[in-house]
Amino acid sequence: MKKKLNKIIIIGLAIVMVTFIFYKKITDNNPYNDFKNISINESLNQKDKSYYLYYYMKDCYYCNLIKEDMFNFAKKHKNIYFVDIDKYKNQRIKYDWESFNTKNDKEIGYSKDGKSITYYEGESEDKYLHTKEKNKYGKTKMYEIVIADKEYKNENKNAKLGKVYAKEIIPEIDYSKYKYGDKLIIAGSPTLLHVTNGKIDDFYFDSRDIGEYVRGEK
Repeated sequence: MKKKLNKIIIIGLAIVMVTFIFYKKITDNNPYNDFKNISINESLNQKDKSYYLYYYMKDCYYCNLIKEDMFNFAKKHKNIYFVDIDKYKNQRIKYDWESFNTKNDKEIGYSKDGKSITYYEGESEDKYLHTKEKNKYGKTKMYEIVIADKEYKNENKNAKLGKVYAKEIIPEIDYSKYKYGDKLIIAGSPTLLHVTNGKIDDFYFDSRDIGEYVRGEK
């Protein structure tokens, strides 16, 4: 009876171990781990004279849009470090998107049915989706066209339901001021930074901006 009990215990432990290993394998299935990963606090602490920092989240929709582009870019540029910002939430300063969008988004038309858009005179989708306008840090602005709903009103406090807005999607951040030891502002994922001699000298944000850069379209 005792031997039978021991056998049951051993089998039970074996099942638990196999289940744990299988679960760990599934949860650790992160393709970004094939590349060099660091913490946010190590961002400006690398020995390379020139390197890239890519901030992502494994399940981020916009990161997944350019995942293969980033992997191809990383294979060509060995001096790139990946940072999973979901792991290091407390090591970054969040960007104030509400204040930014409330201040900068532009009302450019209206929609009566929530689908079709009537633009004001002088306004158009093309004007904003292909803009060459620069922000105060020299980055080309990027927009998306939004019909204001309750969700968007949480992003832009000046928004009126049914009105159409050109929503700015490139944050205004002065990365040139950061040095080793500073807590970085990361506006979200994906974000791509370039560092030279310990200083951030260029950045790209959102799948469209980053995708164009890593594919050599900029």
